[in-house]
Amino acid sequence: MQKRLTPYPLIALLCILILAACASIGSPDGGPRDFTPPKVVKCQPANMSVNNQDKKLTLTFDEFIVLENASEKVVVSPPQKEMPEIRTSGKRIHITLNDSLKKNTTYTVDFSDAIVDNNEGNPYRYGNRYDGSLRYIVGSRKP
Repeated sequence: MQKRLTPYPLIALLCILILAACASIGSPDGGPRDFTPPKVVKCQPANMSVNNQDKKLTLTFDEFIVLENASEKVVVSPPQKEMPEIRTSGKRIHITLNDSLKKNTTYTVDFSDAIVDNNEGNPYRYGNRYDGSLRYIVGSRKP
C-alpha cells in the first residue's frame, strides 16, 4: 500500500514562497522634486494697508514654510523698543508687535531670505525674479 502525499504541505510551501517574493525592502521615491517657492495667499491686515491699529499681523502661504534665523534676518522698521514676536504655524507667519504703534507711521517687516518652504528649502520669490525678500507694509491709524 502506497502512501499518498497530501497537498497541504506543498500548498503551504508555495504560499510562503509567493509571500516572500512580494516583500521588497526599499523606500518610496516620493515623486518629482518641488522647485516651486512658497507664495503669499493672504495677509491680515492687507499688505500696504493704512489706518491699521492691530498689533497682530498674519501672513498665509500656499504651502508649509519655515523661517530661517528669524532673529537675524527679519527686520522691523521703525525699530521697536520691545522685540516683536515672530513665529510660524504650518502655512502661516504670526507677527505680534509688542511695542505701541505710533500714529501716522508706516511699519515695514522685511523678511530678507528667511522664508523657505518646509520640504525642499526653496526660498520665497517676488514675482518671476529672485530678490530674496518679502516686505510686508502696514500704516498705523491717523489721529
